[in-house]
Amino acid sequence: YDSPTIREIAKIYSAQRGFWDRTRLNVLPYDQYWLQEKSVEAGLPLQQVFNWIDRAQIRGEWLVLVFHDIADVPDPEEPYVTSTADFQAIVQYLVDHEATVMTIDQVLSEVDATQVNLFPNGEFQNGVNNGWSISQGSQIVADNNNNGAYPDSQHSVVFTGGGSPSHMFSPQIPVIGTQSYMMQAFVNTEALTSGEFGFYVDEYDAAGNWISGKWQGKADLNRVRQYGYIYTPTSSSVAKMNWQFYLTGGSTGTVYVDDAHMSVLDNSLLNGNFEELEAGWLLNWTGDTNYLVVDTQGQGSSGNNSVVFPSNPPSTKYLFSGQVPVDPTQTYFWTSYVKTTNSGDEFGFYVDEYDAAGNWISGQWLGKIATEYDGWKQLTYTPTSGNVAKIGLQYYLLASSAMTVTLDQVSFTTQGDQQPPTGYIVNPPSTIDEELNLRVQASDDFAGVAWVEVVYTLDGEYYDDMYLTYNPSSGYWEADYPTDYIDDGSVLGYEIWIGDNYGNEFNIVPTESLIQH
Repeated sequence: YDSPTIREIAKIYSAQRGFWDRTRLNVLPYDQYWLQEKSVEAGLPLQQVFNWIDRAQIRGEWLVLVFHDIADVPDPEEPYVTSTADFQAIVQYLVDHEATVMTIDQVLSEVDATQVNLFPNGEFQNGVNNGWSISQGSQIVADNNNNGAYPDSQHSVVFTGGGSPSHMFSPQIPVIGTQSYMMQAFVNTEALTSGEFGFYVDEYDAAGNWISGKWQGKADLNRVRQYGYIYTPTSSSVAKMNWQFYLTGGSTGTVYVDDAHMSVLDNSLLNGNFEELEAGWLLNWTGDTNYLVVDTQGQGSSGNNSVVFPSNPPSTKYLFSGQVPVDPTQTYFWTSYVKTTNSGDEFGFYVDEYDAAGNWISGQWLGKIATEYDGWKQLTYTPTSGNVAKIGLQYYLLASSAMTVTLDQVSFTTQGDQQPPTGYIVNPPSTIDEELNLRVQASDDFAGVAWVEVVYTLDGEYYDDMYLTYNPSSGYWEADYPTDYIDDGSVLGYEIWIGDNYGNEFNIVPTESLIQH
């Protein structure tokens, strides 16, 4: 997994998948030379594998499962073997849940076919031309010495550190404020000994005037990887953008850049956080402005603004989103933060469906809330027919309902629940002798807690891991770990992870807790 290895792999191959078990799955934009994978080994509960599969399907992520060895009767001394029965159970789960199974090559070929690069000369075969431009020309030059990446590793661009900062700019690309974009580049900083190499977006209005910008991040020193970002224009005034690569002044060493890529990722709901107002009302939303209230005092889930449906409306009150393009073959996830006071019928959720010309053709009622509620509400939606080209989201509160409803953070995407579970350690132990007793309170109001795992280290090195067991009597997830064989003076560390039924994970001990034996 070291940089010299990745550097050579990248010249010949489009991706690399190792055996390093990672905590996350693969999400666009993929880091193709550090693909995340999940290792199926002896002692791993089948339910954990099923949770990974569920997460991948629900959130639209890419799960890579690695099996090291499969045997009818596994050797109990071999930690990296899976029984034939467990393997068959996993395969059957994939079949039963109609999971798409593809090779790495098939996945990446599909991405290449759908994520069309908007940048001309992104592989720099023509040097720094075709609309690309630079500052400090002596510090940024085209390189033809095979320091790039597949499929044309021969050509790249090299930045050399110097007293002044240096910048390379992509051509200006037209963008739509309601769309998100995927941006990627291959970067090699092995020879950068000091300074910062980073990524920045410049935004322009329709006339080409610079109006705003967004810093995206920086590259690690001594690292070879494919960096990727999701970009959404910062306002509806943005009509064009360019991607800027920079190396700070005073840097020493060199950086190689190749495979600059930008493509349309997905359509996103405009102003789903209600922060953009015009004349006191929400951009991209319509409703009864004489009754609905735009609260600007931070009463929602984030930001300043939320929408309030006051109780006891004289007639049914509605809030409608702007129309959003959809793919009739896709499944979407409609997520909202909802807070209600009192109970009563009903606060509901409905999808209006339109054809390509914008004509209403059908609709779907997806659910309601009729009790006190405070949290995330997520609904699954699939277009009724192939004629559906656009949809609108509709919220309603029935006449005379006793509920007051606060609404915020609306999203409509192809990715499901992304709210992690929560939890804490009950009376964290401060010393250990013969046994480490862990008690964890874990909760997830929407997706439910699927598992709680503890990862142990001993004197700073990985030691063991295990899943806690839920005790319905205490309401805690519990683990009693024998430690009587650990030498006195040794330091046992632990991290605790919680996962929900949608595959979200949360580390409730973000830095290792250490206990001396």
